[in-house]
Amino acid sequence: MRDNIKYINPGIGLGELKFGMSQDEVKEILGLPNEIEIYQYLPNTEESEFSENWHYEELELSISFSSEDDWRINTISINSHHYSLWNSIKIGQSIVQVEEILNKLKKANYICEDWSNLESPDHKLFELNEYYLNLWFDNKELSEIQWSPKFINDEEIDWPHISETETKFSEIGFKRYKIQFLFKKLEAHINANLNQVFQNRNEYKEVINDLPFNTQRENIRTENREIKYYLNMENRIKGSILAKARLLHDEFGDIGWMAVEWENDLTIIDDFLVIEEYET
Repeated sequence: MRDNIKYINPGIGLGELKFGMSQDEVKEILGLPNEIEIYQYLPNTEESEFSENWHYEELELSISFSSEDDWRINTISINSHHYSLWNSIKIGQSIVQVEEILNKLKKANYICEDWSNLESPDHKLFELNEYYLNLWFDNKELSEIQWSPKFINDEEIDWPHISETETKFSEIGFKRYKIQFLFKKLEAHINANLNQVFQNRNEYKEVINDLPFNTQRENIRTENREIKYYLNMENRIKGSILAKARLLHDEFGDIGWMAVEWENDLTIIDDFLVIEEYET
């Protein structure tokens, strides 16, 4: 772990890392991440936005950038007890301990929300809006701290760091492709595969049987697209790209996902179609 990024400073950053830094400035401090994850919001519209998350596995640290903020750091998340908030709050502490510390520090003006679900049956959030800070708990222990810069008003961010260089995608040692190009390529790949499944029902009857009864091609669309660049991950080809999208049925909702994995030159390594359980 690194002492230069040990202390959480709400609204400002994490040690030397400051909200507003460009990807190249982050790379100068931390080097390349293990994985880069890109999401698309409002797909197929002129207002489509993108976010990019850099995951540092050994540091248990994730840094987020977005197209809306000109690819500057806008969110930081940590999952290790190495980091410290107000020199007192750390990952692994019980929810009771954290409540006691917040009361002692006179920072008890927070909202507690229950985010429990089937995958996380005891998942809670302390939302400290004054500090643009979220404390996430699993099984009554602090599991993640997530924070962002302060806002001057509803639209304007009070950036603690203004980059002197143009904000842009950083070079990563492998070819990076335009986001829109990769998502269009993913969509074309998925549409071709789905068309093939429904045009050759006998050949793909196992897949057809997994779908809701009497599903037709026009019943399925895609949403929640994401792309991952694997830069330093075990059991992954360096520079390879995984692109995936959720499958939505117009009657049954989310029913699964499709993905394609490319080498860095966009040669196909493998593709996947997974139909999950859905409510009938």
